[in-house]
Amino acid sequence: MGGKAIVRDGKTGEAVVAGTEVRVSSILEVLAESGSMAAVVERFPVLSADDVAAALAFAARSVRGPAEYAGPPAAGSAIPGRVREAAVAYGRANVDDEIFRVDARIAALSDEADFLRAIRGGLDDVRTGNLVPHDEAMAQLEAIFGR
Repeated sequence: MGGKAIVRDGKTGEAVVAGTEVRVSSILEVLAESGSMAAVVERFPVLSADDVAAALAFAARSVRGPAEYAGPPAAGSAIPGRVREAAVAYGRANVDDEIFRVDARIAALSDEADFLRAIRGGLDDVRTGNLVPHDEAMAQLEAIFGR
């Protein structure tokens, strides 16, 4: 088989045909829909029949165990290949959605932490007597923002 190697994309961590942005998963989807290797090559003209065969062989190896990529992980790989394969094995195939959820939760926790720090600062002000009477504070706000 003379197809290109299957490598991990440096941005997404997904398995792609080397020298292209064609994901192995996209090749499998087209093959599943069409049942034809020719349809895959027609859909992705940058690929040869050997490239499609290499992607199928990679997919077969991935089903049997952790995927082995050609060469070291690409620089900047967001998700190591083995983590992605484990996520697929445990029914969490859309790792990018999971990452989005985690990032959203981190942002929410960060906002909550900021809010709690502000409350803590206010309580410290009360403890130290660094207070401004309500009427004075409102007058300062009106001077800044107007009515």
